[in-house]
Amino acid sequence: MPADATVGNAGANTAANTVSLSGSNAPSTAVANATVANGASVYALRELVSRLQREQAKIQDLLSSLGFALRSLNNLSQF
Repeated sequence: MPADATVGNAGANTAANTVSLSGSNAPSTAVANATVANGASVYALRELVSRLQREQAKIQDLLSSLGFALRSLNNLSQF
């Protein structure tokens, strides 16, 4: 009987260890998920900033071209 009791206890200890390991992995999984979410947020923010910079460069080019065209028209009207 004692051998069976030991085997039964070993099984119970293994189950308890499995539960406690699963419980300890849950917070680290949540932290990993939060880290991935933060990484995705940082990537999305960087992408938005990059798009904004490209859009600003396009607008600056358009304004520069418009200024050149207006100066050219002004010069033509002087003659």
